[in-house]
Amino acid sequence: MTEQEREVKRSAEEPKAEDLLEAAVQAVRKALLAGIGALDLAREEAEKTMERLAARGEKARDERRKRLKEALSRRRARAARWEAKVDESLCALMRRLNMPTKSDLEALNEKVEELSRKIDALQRTPPSA
Repeated sequence: MTEQEREVKRSAEEPKAEDLLEAAVQAVRKALLAGIGALDLAREEAEKTMERLAARGEKARDERRKRLKEALSRRRARAARWEAKVDESLCALMRRLNMPTKSDLEALNEKVEELSRKIDALQRTPPSA
């Protein structure tokens, strides 16, 4: 093979500048589209993650509210039991000390009022002689 033949063969095998440019443009285009696709995929995943986090946050909030209501209910029941025990103890102490209860005082007040009415009625009636 002559030098000239080798030169022709080498130039035929070498890529042309237009082909190289087209390949470079295609590679850049493909890279840009891959970048856009990656950004879009990241946006979708971020939206899905935000939705899952928001749902989990709502569930946690609702669970905490439920636990708080249950705890308040238990504390109210406990307070009511203690109040009943204190009332019972005070009533027992008042009975031991022979102290009148509210109902005892109300009954006495009614009797006093009844006696006052009778006295008033007697005072309005003229004495019989």
